[in-house]
Amino acid sequence: MCFLQLQAASALFTLDGAKGEELSRRLARRHKQRRRCRVALALIALLLLLAAVAAVELLMSRGQRLFGAVLR
Repeated sequence: MCFLQLQAASALFTLDGAKGEELSRRLARRHKQRRRCRVALALIALLLLLAAVAAVELLMSRGQRLFGAVLR
């Protein structure tokens, strides 16, 4: 468990009900935002990897088609 979650969990016991619920919602919202950010960064990294492979392939082959037509 993350230190921040432990700290927030202990804070829930010292807050009143409304503040504790608001803190829980805020933590859940941040968790979802971090997850979306990770997915977006993974997709960008994958696209950059594919672009780099394509660029190296074009540079090494000097524009010739070594593996057949990619697009028809």
